[in-house]
Amino acid sequence: MLEKQENEKIELLTILREQMTADISVKTVGQALGWSKDLTITVAHQLAEDLKTIYDEKEEPLLSVQQDDKMLHVTISCYVNMDTVMLA
Repeated sequence: MLEKQENEKIELLTILREQMTADISVKTVGQALGWSKDLTITVAHQLAEDLKTIYDEKEEPLLSVQQDDKMLHVTISCYVNMDTVMLA
């Protein structure tokens, strides 16, 4: 069984995968998951670090928290690779 933190990252990844936009507000994600702003930001940062490790990013990160912790930005290439991350 996965730890709570890993489950939270999978939940966030699922929401991001369902969105067909590169930018989504932290508030929208938090409301969709029933999370606080702080939890949403924390999990987003953790997931961003995981993606960075998995994909050894050299340019733009696959996921980033931007605009003073108000927006999550997902690069287009992330849409292609998210299924792989969920299986890893």
